Amino acid sequence: MPTLVMGARYDEMNPESERREAALIPAARLFMSETGSHLAMWDDQKAYFEALLSFLNRQRA
Repeated sequence: MPTLVMGARYDEMNPESERREAALIPAARLFMSETGSHLAMWDDQKAYFEALLSFLNRQRA
């Protein structure tokens, strides 16, 4: 099952834990916001939604 794991450098969850989580899920992709926090959809909107829409569009193809 295609999976997108989304995290942020200043998130409550450690970025290394996010990377490990993505690595453990088969076929997972990781998006890590370098400037966002737990609410990256608000404080890093451009990067967040570009990653999300790119992932969703690949699933439609």
